Amino acid sequence: MEGLSSQKADEKKSDHIILKSDSKNHKVMIDEILYIESLDDYVKVHTINGKLVCYSRLVVMEELLKNHNNMVRIHRSYMINISHAKSFTNFNVEIDGKELPIGRKYKEQVISKLQA
Repeated sequence: MEGLSSQKADEKKSDHIILKSDSKNHKVMIDEILYIESLDDYVKVHTINGKLVCYSRLVVMEELLKNHNNMVRIHRSYMINISHAKSFTNFNVEIDGKELPIGRKYKEQVISKLQA
């Protein structure tokens, strides 16, 4: 997808990703990502510095961030950085004042990561 840049599989894990939004390339530190929201063929990346909308799918972002233990898919429409989770129940996670749903498919993995 044209909205993001990934590294080759044989390279070591990076601390940032490059996202294309508004015809500009933005360097986003992975630790600064709060959560990523799916908008069909786009994703909205919520960071501590604001939001970026990029032409990409959530499954592509999940693959790009799979080596980063803090990034977890919690729902068909959301992926979170667990280090920014303020509170959680069996049904949702609170990040930056917003409650995000935990999907049944992801529940067991998400709860175990949040409790670790």
